[in-house]
Amino acid sequence: MDLQRISDPLTQQQKLAVVSIDALKLHQRVAEDDEDVLIGDLLEAAYDYLSGPEGWLNGYCILEESFELFVDTLGDRLELPIRRFVDGDLASVERVDLATGQYEDLDAGLYTVVREDDYGVIVGLSGLALGERERFWRGMDWGAYAARWTAPPARKPRLYRVRFAAGAKTADLVPSPLKQAIKLIAGYWYEKRESIESDPRTQALPENLTIGIGRLAGRYRVAADHS
Repeated sequence: MDLQRISDPLTQQQKLAVVSIDALKLHQRVAEDDEDVLIGDLLEAAYDYLSGPEGWLNGYCILEESFELFVDTLGDRLELPIRRFVDGDLASVERVDLATGQYEDLDAGLYTVVREDDYGVIVGLSGLALGERERFWRGMDWGAYAARWTAPPARKPRLYRVRFAAGAKTADLVPSPLKQAIKLIAGYWYEKRESIESDPRTQALPENLTIGIGRLAGRYRVAADHS
């Protein structure tokens, strides 16, 4: 999938707003302050273990981030691969101008953006002419339209650029099961620090912990078919 993050990376302070150092210390019954830096690092790693396209949630962003997705066709329906879709923030859709090679806004009358559950969906408006280039790139009326090109251009895998945001706008909007999953992961790493790798995000979790995380956070995990 031709997807990339375009917003600035979240800071540790932003991630710790979801589950604070004090919250994990209470969870682990830790009274001293001399390991606060370690606990903060483990909480950040637990957040990263779960969140975003690379995380265990497989494309669910815990806090809001912005992305751009490149596709070669929109079709009648394009489901955005990252959730949860940010309410009130419509995605922007652009298309390469074949003459200039620059992205330009797609005519807003050709599509609309809707929210289905946690997903944003780009939906083509039926009954509206999409124009010769739209029909060409969607594979419609090939015989009629190919005749108008002396040498039809190669199909462009980045013909469309869709920009959108996904994730909770503030930490207090993050579902409590996800916060608890972060505590479980960071708490395990805190207890088992001698046995984990230098980067705990690459460390396999034990089966019993994986089951617990699945029961807490599995409902938010994005299915492979994004349904």
